[in-house]
Amino acid sequence: MPSISVAVFSDYVCPWCFMGMAGLDAVARTHTVLVSRRAYELRPREAPPRDPAQEAALRAKILSSRKMVEEAARDRFGLEMRHPELDFGIDTRLAHVGARVAEALGAGEAYHRAVFAAYWQQGRNIGERAVLREIASEVGLEAIAFDAALDRPEHLEAVLSDETWAQHQGLGGVPAFIFANRYLVSGAQPVAVLRQVVERCVAEGLGA
Repeated sequence: MPSISVAVFSDYVCPWCFMGMAGLDAVARTHTVLVSRRAYELRPREAPPRDPAQEAALRAKILSSRKMVEEAARDRFGLEMRHPELDFGIDTRLAHVGARVAEALGAGEAYHRAVFAAYWQQGRNIGERAVLREIASEVGLEAIAFDAALDRPEHLEAVLSDETWAQHQGLGGVPAFIFANRYLVSGAQPVAVLRQVVERCVAEGLGA
């Protein structure tokens, strides 16, 4: 069966991104997909601060939807997760930089999954450098080398390049799946929807 490329834009503090990863895993059990991970910050450092009333409304919305989100993760994707008791607006940039470092060191996918699990299942603060070092060590990377590489400019540049591209393409949220450089699917869609897109790509000869 041909391999279909899938570029996935996601942020670690987005619960739907965690679900989207599980959905794509299910597709990979029946189809060959080549996944590339792309960075997307829901709240980048450069963004202007929200109006206090807007911030309060957003927090209230997130709190009120927690049970629904956790049930959706369990019912749709068989994924156990819980909302961590951490401050809102956690900075995920260094976690994304870490993903680039881990990829360069040969453990990108393992790190990516471990960061999601650390936040959504273990309640760890992935905005802290020390936590990212621990995660790197847990997936088999040498912590000192990983930590040093976090400061190399090319890894930050790669993250910002992903985000600039997403902005120019009008991606307004995550998860965002781009199949075979042609079809965009947004949100934590059911596995059947993702599979249909892959099958369409295969039928159109878009595989490798």
